[in-house]
Amino acid sequence: MKKEATQKRISTKAKLLCVCFTVIAVAASSIWHIPRMLMDTAAVGLDYLTLSHDLRKIPKRQLRADLDAAFENAEHPFVLATKSQFDRVRAEIAKPQGDQYIRDAFAYALEQADCLLSAPPCEYILPDGERLLEVSREVLNRIVTLGFVWQVTGDERYAERGWAELSRVCSFGDWHPAHFLDTAEMTLAVSIGCDWFFDALPDDQKDLLAQTVRDYALTPGDPANPLRFFKNWWSWSKINWNSVCYGALGTACMVFYDRYPDYAAKFLRKAYYSMPAAMTSFRPDGVYAEGNSYWEYGTSYLVYFIATSRNFLGTDYGLSELPGFDGLGHFPLYISTPTGAFNTGDNRSFPPFSPVIFWFASEADEPMLAAYQRLSYSESLPRPKDTPVAGIQTGASEQAREFALSALWCDPDLNGDPGELTLDTSVHLCSDSGQEFVLMRTAYCDPLATYAGIKGGYNYTNHGDLDIGTFVYESRGVRWFEDLGKCDYNSPGYFNGLIGGGRWKNYRKRAEGHNTLVINPAMKLVWEDQYPFARARFSSFEDNTAVLDMTQAYLRHGVKSVTREFSLLPDDAGISVTDRVSCKRPSEIYWFAHTTAEIEISESGKTAALRKDGKTVTARMDVRGDGDGGAVFTVMDAAPLPGSPARHDPEGNIEYKKLTIHIENAASATITVEVTAW
Repeated sequence: MKKEATQKRISTKAKLLCVCFTVIAVAASSIWHIPRMLMDTAAVGLDYLTLSHDLRKIPKRQLRADLDAAFENAEHPFVLATKSQFDRVRAEIAKPQGDQYIRDAFAYALEQADCLLSAPPCEYILPDGERLLEVSREVLNRIVTLGFVWQVTGDERYAERGWAELSRVCSFGDWHPAHFLDTAEMTLAVSIGCDWFFDALPDDQKDLLAQTVRDYALTPGDPANPLRFFKNWWSWSKINWNSVCYGALGTACMVFYDRYPDYAAKFLRKAYYSMPAAMTSFRPDGVYAEGNSYWEYGTSYLVYFIATSRNFLGTDYGLSELPGFDGLGHFPLYISTPTGAFNTGDNRSFPPFSPVIFWFASEADEPMLAAYQRLSYSESLPRPKDTPVAGIQTGASEQAREFALSALWCDPDLNGDPGELTLDTSVHLCSDSGQEFVLMRTAYCDPLATYAGIKGGYNYTNHGDLDIGTFVYESRGVRWFEDLGKCDYNSPGYFNGLIGGGRWKNYRKRAEGHNTLVINPAMKLVWEDQYPFARARFSSFEDNTAVLDMTQAYLRHGVKSVTREFSLLPDDAGISVTDRVSCKRPSEIYWFAHTTAEIEISESGKTAALRKDGKTVTARMDVRGDGDGGAVFTVMDAAPLPGSPARHDPEGNIEYKKLTIHIENAASATITVEVTAW
């Protein structure tokens, strides 16, 4: 008995020593990386202090002279579009054989404008308790729709209804400058309204619009005011806020130049100089680093400003000539899938359709780009929105605005066959901001085509996730593996992406909520399951096979190296994913792939059938290494792992399951999963 007790004490001591050694090793590993984390955190701040403007400042006298001359020769409308573009729409709808797309777009906008005639103006409400943005956006939708229909038809009812909307927002106490996007979008709406309804507005009404824009937007948005330097951080940022705020207020400065010439000249000089800072991320391949939905948002406001500047001043002072800008029009085609979009980060799963694609098509004289947009819109329905505003379904209202602008920017002479798109079907796209994608497909504009996309790049992108290595796969009209998209923007600390920040406490923002690897999740001194400041480059891409070095993503998780080889198989057969993991010590590894398909695991556990919409694909696995050779497929809920710090939204994720491989005690492992469609 004494011998057994002694052996138990020795065994207990040995276990305690092992536990202590492990804790010390993990702590030492974490402490070892503290300097790296501090340097990477500091680099984020330094990035904002070393802005790349790429354009010289316009001489003050030159800009003032240009503005004076522009005002003397100004013809309304000039914001976004000119009289000739409205005339073209009018001509097409008058022709018996006019351009059908333009005719349909006008008919949709007219239908929504008629609905607005009996709708009350928007009220000052914060639908989510935090933002006026939905209201500002709805006002913008309404003003564009009503202004477009009034310009085309000349029916005074639409101008009168437009003024009712404009006068109502001028009676608001403010335009919520605490969240300046709200102010910016309202400013653009009022600027368009003043310009498009110009001939229907008496001077006193124009005076009211000008004064309200000055008080509610230009004064609180003055980037030259040192007291507002940090509040107006968008003025020195590199994200979509830069394009939206400068674009909207810059447009207002052109519309109301005669009222505030000194301020307008000063603001516009800064806008032309500072907007290129956000445009550096487009280089070299036209990537929009924040993803598909934010491409639609940020690029739209950039184009709004450039188009207005050209119409008013005759130039954009070089903005449209910056590197990467010409490729921005192609990004929606690359990131769109046969059924939606590769919606990394906080993006929506439907494609980034936007009227500015027509603008890019005309800019580059590309019939195929216009054809893609025509096809996309002809098959689309009003988009759902979370919050109706003043009883109006904002999905239909937004689409009316987009149809109005599409009709204005659609060139009837640019009408090609979308089946003849000449873009490469397999591309490696890079951004100077560190974002990278490899996107492969069998065809464009074919709902039954095969699509496979994988993301590398930089985790700490605005609206980005801990998702290095995540992928999507579609075949025969079904998305088999997908991204879950955004969470609630009002959740605690959602936009705090620093180490230990609240963003990484959301399941959908973590690696475990993506189609990638999780390694050693039980390391308690590490809050995130990928390193937030990690960068991953594709070391090779040829013959529809990409190799991604993911090592940095698991910098604090005890790895030596991690690579993912991602292939689109020949003859439209499927995809292959091979992960090679080498660790410093025996480790725990998870392989995840999220799906809404029904999953059936074979008796051996080595294959899995995924079924959806009457179709099936088969996943086969092969695991080799010094770890648990008994690894099999299992099915898990789209929920945090035991011990994870992540918040779980069971209702939001209930439709998803994840195909899983779990390996224990492996110092090295090679995991291959092949998914075949036939």
